[in-house]
Amino acid sequence: MAIDFKQLTKDFDAMDGETKYLLGAKAPAKWEPKVIKAIDCSGASLYWLRRCADIMLPDGSMNQLEYCRKHFRQLKKYEDVKYAAMDTNRLFIAFIVPNKLQRMLNARDGRARGRHVFLIYMGMTMESYGGHGVGSLPWNKRKSVNAFEVV
Repeated sequence: MAIDFKQLTKDFDAMDGETKYLLGAKAPAKWEPKVIKAIDCSGASLYWLRRCADIMLPDGSMNQLEYCRKHFRQLKKYEDVKYAAMDTNRLFIAFIVPNKLQRMLNARDGRARGRHVFLIYMGMTMESYGGHGVGSLPWNKRKSVNAFEVV
């Protein structure tokens, strides 16, 4: 699978600090980043992966988690990201999932459902999150995460 990392970083940089978070907000891949005023976490992942790799993720973090379980290699533990965190040819998609009690209350089958999704490239997250919008954090600032290697 070919990923255009130059396009990914260009699009992210154009949105970083400029695009606000809004639950449910999405953007078509044909839009340039500068016209996107708001986007949610799953919308950001969907937008960036469609533009840089033509990966057709479904909408919504729960649906994206199920898609990744079927199509990408899941890391045994989130800390395994550190082995490839600075590799310029590796991209990860990660999901913060509810704890065990939340799973029991929210799902009959007890399986983890995504509640936040973000990309990881060059040791940093690429995400849209509440109270901030599009931004980045060191990958190891997140906890209770399921991660998948996109490439």
